[in-house]
Amino acid sequence: MSVNNRKSKDVEEPASIERKSSLVQVTTPDGKIEETEIGEGNEEISKENRQGLLKVLGKAVGFDITAIALPVTVNEPASFLMRLCEQMQYSELLDKAAQAEDSIERLTYIAVFACTLYTVAERMGKPFNPLLGETFEYLNNERSGFKFVAEQVSHHPPIAACYAEADGWKFWEAQRLKTKFTGNSLDCSVEGSNNVLIKATNEHFKWVAVKTCVHNIIVGRMWIDHYGEFEVVNKSTGEKAKIRMKECGWFSKGWHEVNGEIYDAQGKECIILHGKWNEAIYAKANPKYAATLAASADKEEGEDSDSSPGGKSKKDAKKEKKKADLARKKVQKEMKKQLRKKLTSDEPIWTHNIKLLPNLDDPKNKYLVDWTQATLDMTVMDAEMKRHLPPTDSRLRADRAALQEADTKTAAAEKHAIEEKQREERRKREKEGKEWTPRWFKAGKDEDQQDVWEFTNTYWTERENRLAQ
Repeated sequence: MSVNNRKSKDVEEPASIERKSSLVQVTTPDGKIEETEIGEGNEEISKENRQGLLKVLGKAVGFDITAIALPVTVNEPASFLMRLCEQMQYSELLDKAAQAEDSIERLTYIAVFACTLYTVAERMGKPFNPLLGETFEYLNNERSGFKFVAEQVSHHPPIAACYAEADGWKFWEAQRLKTKFTGNSLDCSVEGSNNVLIKATNEHFKWVAVKTCVHNIIVGRMWIDHYGEFEVVNKSTGEKAKIRMKECGWFSKGWHEVNGEIYDAQGKECIILHGKWNEAIYAKANPKYAATLAASADKEEGEDSDSSPGGKSKKDAKKEKKKADLARKKVQKEMKKQLRKKLTSDEPIWTHNIKLLPNLDDPKNKYLVDWTQATLDMTVMDAEMKRHLPPTDSRLRADRAALQEADTKTAAAEKHAIEEKQREERRKREKEGKEWTPRWFKAGKDEDQQDVWEFTNTYWTERENRLAQ
């Protein structure tokens, strides 16, 4: 039985909730039907929270709830903009794609990266809705010069735009989240595309997100399912990856499973992908492509490793450029050797190896459920950061900071004050006939004439100016 079939039960649950009995039926991830009392479920989600959600969402069945103010205690102390940054925790796959020697290799790494974006999307804590104009920046030189910036460019509808860059690639996306509350579950879909540009080759890769369903929001053990099909397309060559993330069925069949194929520009299958997007993904070369790899390996063994790339003679190449080219070629050959081994063995091309923080007994860590050290690092502010961060940065939100200290009373008060201020600013703009203009992104159209939010690059200039003061 598929999740879609089980969703019909979700719709019927509000009627059951109003009965004298406090027991209702819910569906667990393993496909079982259980009776549970209203308000019971995940240990990390209190009965009071569940009852509060029921009160808020009881009349929202069938509607988009992105604009509904929810109790602060259902949040985690992070903004949705921070979650967009965290989803890129396996950006080393993009580093490998940028260093890869041929386009099929690059497509393979980028297709796997697209699946890993969901590794942070199983946490039950809801990120804070970003305020209009809210931003978040994150830099980590140890990750090949990784830097990230995001901005909430629209509030109604809610749209968050982000841009990331490292030594060999650029990444950008804009997410418009749409939701539908069905009684005890929440169906989510994202409008917008994910994009990667490889700097050395100027290749553009593009794909869209799959669907998400959050089950048992009011009653039962909450769980999340990401499912659907998508294609990662190399817009420069026509090569594509077809990916399928399976929908959870009876007895958890298919939950977290992913499979797909990598096709060349002529539509010939080269590589098969399979695994679980929250554990490991394997890439296997089909027999014909494996033979091509073997022939390539034999050819490389016979080549002069000191030859200049691109057919240029040593006399025509400058000494420094030649040295850099040879170093790059050496890296590419080693990467190709490693990938060739993975494509013809049982070794995964990627493994989910970022561990959760250990169980923390300190009551102040109550809302850091299923966080990693990387998640925690994104909230850290030293004195230098406080000096140069713009006042719009997510770290500086008073409600978020209070919740991180488990001060729910202050967090709720600050959240209400922030939301009221935002409503007042919107009323003022409407009265004056003004429209909000994002500062760091601008609306445009991509090569497919689809809506896109383009990064203006001025954020980093402004940041340098703040640091220089």
